[in-house]
Amino acid sequence: MGTGAEDIREKTDELAEAIRRHPLSVRHDELRSEINSDPLSRDLLARLIRLGARIDQTAKLGRAAEIPAEEKEELVKLLEANRLVRSYIEIRRELVALIVSVMEKIRNPDSTG
Repeated sequence: MGTGAEDIREKTDELAEAIRRHPLSVRHDELRSEINSDPLSRDLLARLIRLGARIDQTAKLGRAAEIPAEEKEELVKLLEANRLVRSYIEIRRELVALIVSVMEKIRNPDSTG
């Protein structure tokens, strides 16, 4: 097998397809579709994403994000009551961990794991 650019592109396409077919990716896509069909879940996920962006932006400025206690309490209650969004967040975490492990293997092919 060669190591030319075309070979790398071909293997990249194979890897991308394998990741898309992986059960984590399939379940992620199913949950995302379910969330998009459910206005309450869609709105909750959007709020959580906005909150995450706000926390990230504040952290980039070297400060801790201040989340009003009422907002935090409301989001906790909504999240506890929404199995769909909780499942989506968990499966997304697992999918990201899988992709990170693939990237690490690419960066450090001699490592185990």
